[in-house]
This record gives sequence, C-alpha cells and structure tokens, in this order.
Amino acid sequence: MSSPASSKPLAPRVFDDALREFKKQLPAKDLAYFEAVGLQDVEETIKKIELEQRAKRRMQNLTRIQPFLQVIAQYGKVIEVFLNASTLIAFVWGPIKFLLNVASTYLEAFDMLLSAYEELAECLPLYTQYESHFHNSPYMYKALGYVYKDFLNFHLRVYKLMKSCTTVSRAQADLYSNRQLIPRRS
Repeated sequence: MSSPASSKPLAPRVFDDALREFKKQLPAKDLAYFEAVGLQDVEETIKKIELEQRAKRRMQNLTRIQPFLQVIAQYGKVIEVFLNASTLIAFVWGPIKFLLNVASTYLEAFDMLLSAYEELAECLPLYTQYESHFHNSPYMYKALGYVYKDFLNFHLRVYKLMKSCTTVSRAQADLYSNRQLIPRRS
C-alpha cells in the first residue's frame, strides 16, 4: 500500500518540499510576514523607497525591477491556476519586499539586488505565453516546481546575507553609540 506522500502527484510534491525546506530555515515571525505579502505590497514598497531616495537625492533606477516583477506575477498566475494554490507565490513576494526594504538602506547592496533581479528577469520566460504547454505535460509542472525551488533558494541566501549584515550594522551602531561606556585608558 502506498503512503499518502507517494500517491501525491510529483509536481505538487516538488512545491511542497521546496516550501517546507524554506520554512525550516526561517523564524516564524518572518514566515508570517512573508505569507501576507502580494504584488501590490511589493509595488507600494517600491514607491515608498523611491520617495525616500528622492528626498535624500539618492535615486536608483527602480524600474529595473519591473521585468522581474512581471515574470513573478505571470509565474504566480500559472501555478495558481494549475496547482490551485494561491499562497505559494506569497513566499516569493514576501522575501522580495523584505529584501528591498533592508537593502534600500545600503546603496551598494541595493544596486546589487536590483542587478540580480534584472539578470534573473532576462533569463526567465514570461510564463503565460507557455500556458498551453503546462496542460499537456506533467514534466512542465515539475519544471515549474524546480523554478519555485530556485526562487526560494535565491531569496533564502540573500535573506541570510542581509540578516547577517544588519546584525553586524546594529552591533556596530550600538558600539559607537555606547562609546562613553567603554573605559578610556590614560
């Protein structure tokens, strides 16, 4: 007799496994934050960042991220239709919003993040143009699952890097703000 996991079609299992692995490596509060994010939230974050940058006269070309957002939006529609799973894509939108917010305070990191998104968009297709192929092939579902896994892995790596950088920055700020607490030698 087969177990429930083995009787499940392979494609949804690829998505489930990728998401389970992603969730294991993140704190619950960040997962709750990610789960509630959609494209509109990301677009609002971009507008907020643009306003902040304009006020500081440090404008970045945020339109560079638009092709990537378009790819993710189309990808999300495709997996939502074929897997009947609208919550999966939130775990791509959530890290995007988080990373944009964190990286926007570090000019060089922000530029690198935008460049990475720009390069990813150039490598990825607009998924809705291939929608008819997904109906006919279980292997296409599996391919979509591996793309999902790659999105999660990319964001997890950048997330961990940003978290470690912000922790170091906070520690340095605490050290500098508490200089008077450090005894001076005469």
